[in-house]
Amino acid sequence: KGMTAEQIEAGLKLMGGSSIPAVYSVIYGLPVDSAPPEAEDVIAFAERIHALDPDAEIQLQSYVPLPGSQLFADAVARGFQPPESLLEWAGHDHFGVEDPWLKDPKLPRKLYLSSFLAFRYRRHLSRFPMSVAAFPLHLLSRLRLRHRAFAFYVETPLYRVFLAGSRLANDLHFWLREKRACAG
Repeated sequence: KGMTAEQIEAGLKLMGGSSIPAVYSVIYGLPVDSAPPEAEDVIAFAERIHALDPDAEIQLQSYVPLPGSQLFADAVARGFQPPESLLEWAGHDHFGVEDPWLKDPKLPRKLYLSSFLAFRYRRHLSRFPMSVAAFPLHLLSRLRLRHRAFAFYVETPLYRVFLAGSRLANDLHFWLREKRACAG
């Protein structure tokens, strides 16, 4: 958005000293004319953000081409295959999109989930009973980011199982509430 990393870091220093909760979003994998930043640079930037503001939520978001934008046209020109059906569009998100112009087209998805589990755990996943399943994934994600180790990436299927269990628990909760309301 026209800002340099140095300008952003100056703002981070101000935010880190305040009581304002912050969420920082860094997009990795834009289809730009010059070479996109390396994953190492993006992770290092996220770590600098975390060092300046340890309470901040940091999202390393994968680039998801959206129709109608200039970047969508650029993505298609660089080999992106748009979904062909409505059902395929339903999976057009940070988990379902690969950016073919990157050395590792699947890495942005891994960075997205790893950053969520590593840097957004406290706000979204740290309450019991959710924390029982999420805490090991949180630790694994912190290790992956620290050591830049994304081989044998088991988090996505485990997280999907975790989400399915969470949805099932919510559905059960509301079903029981509805039954009690009808009985009473």
